Amino acid sequence: MILSLSLAVMGGLGWYAKNRAQARVPARDRFPITAVRRADLRPTLKAGGQLESAKRTIIECRLENFSAGVQGQKLYAGGSSVLLQIIPEGTVVKKGDVLAILDSSDYQELLRVQRINMQRAEADKLQADLDHEIARLALAEYRDGTLKEQEEDYRRRVTLAQADLNQARERLAWSRSMKAKGYVSTSVVSTDEYTAAELELKLQQEEGAFEVFRKYTASRTLRALEGDIIAARTTLDYQTLRVDRHRDRLKILEEQVANCTIRAPHDGYVVYAHDRRHDILIEEGMPVREGQDLIYLPDLNDMEVVAMLNESIVPEVRPGMKVNIQVEGLPGRVLHGRVRKVGQIAISNWRTDVNYYEGFVSIEGVEPGLRPGMSSQVEIDLPLRDDVLAVPSESVVNNEGQDVCYVVRGDDLERRPVKLGRVTHNLTEVTAGLREGEQIVLDPDPEEFLDESEAPSAVVSAPSDSASEPGPRDVATR
Repeated sequence: MILSLSLAVMGGLGWYAKNRAQARVPARDRFPITAVRRADLRPTLKAGGQLESAKRTIIECRLENFSAGVQGQKLYAGGSSVLLQIIPEGTVVKKGDVLAILDSSDYQELLRVQRINMQRAEADKLQADLDHEIARLALAEYRDGTLKEQEEDYRRRVTLAQADLNQARERLAWSRSMKAKGYVSTSVVSTDEYTAAELELKLQQEEGAFEVFRKYTASRTLRALEGDIIAARTTLDYQTLRVDRHRDRLKILEEQVANCTIRAPHDGYVVYAHDRRHDILIEEGMPVREGQDLIYLPDLNDMEVVAMLNESIVPEVRPGMKVNIQVEGLPGRVLHGRVRKVGQIAISNWRTDVNYYEGFVSIEGVEPGLRPGMSSQVEIDLPLRDDVLAVPSESVVNNEGQDVCYVVRGDDLERRPVKLGRVTHNLTEVTAGLREGEQIVLDPDPEEFLDESEAPSAVVSAPSDSASEPGPRDVATR
């Protein structure tokens, strides 16, 4: 134990002697040095994210509550079914591929009943159409045939009565003239007068009957026949609407049966629409209801990266900016894209109290092998920063949570806190803490430097007076 203690003391003295010797050597001779200078920066922003599809279709149960009746009996389908078959999750599908099959038996029965109803409605419409045509023919027959015949018959009867009356009046005139000459008796004249009066009354009756026929009987018959046409037309219109209604219901039921076979509306990647909040897992044999989400179908031909952008840089990100993309699942490959939009609602991180915004980056072209959820990193080309103070990125270290540079002051080094701006591949913008032309350590290792309490002449803290702050020209405004 005494030997170990002795070795430790000797080692400590050696380390102290070595560092004391180094402390006497000027700092610029012990470390690689570089100067703070002005430069034009082309900064980039790196942010993590994950792949998503810009076009994601929600495949849901599209069955509806439906009923149909035949011969007084009602059949129902309550907008629900059973998932008989579903394509495995993660399958890449083409447009038209079968994704899932639902039990369609209830809707098949409703479809059968509706087809019967449709046939009956069509038969009733045909009968109504026939009745309407018969009513139209009856009106035409009466107006163009029967009515004319009846009018002609009345005219013949009136003409005949007029002729008989004229003949009776001529005979009466003859009888009266013969009686005046003494050739006929008074009884003959009386008989002729009676006959003429009787025929005159008959003529009046015939003319009266003809007038009644023309003013009332014919008009009434025409109106009745026209009413029959209107009634038949109303029935035909109703039966036409009834057929249309049954046809629409038949079409809906055919669609419902077709909806029991769910097909991909476009190329995509199958993701089950599990609802873990309500303990709903998509699997074969499960009951499904109207409007329930079954599958999410991202389009693999239209992929994008959803990157989380720190709120401090969001104002500088604009749609259309060029972006380089690296996908964890495609090592060594760099994809290209552009910023499509930046979300307007902040996403809070309760662990760091820092807000982030979603940046949507579209990927140019169709890249095989991309899948939703893959981790990605984007590098966005930010606007050019002209004539700013810049230092090599490796000259900045983080010491106890603070960015610092080690500045040469005479033979010693000064630990100088700095504020940083934008970063490129090899340069970092300094917005406060350094002046142009100052010398700094190029690649410092904080563990190589002594603490101020151990070697006051080796590393000193930055003075607190205003002399250490850069002038207005030295600070690059953001």
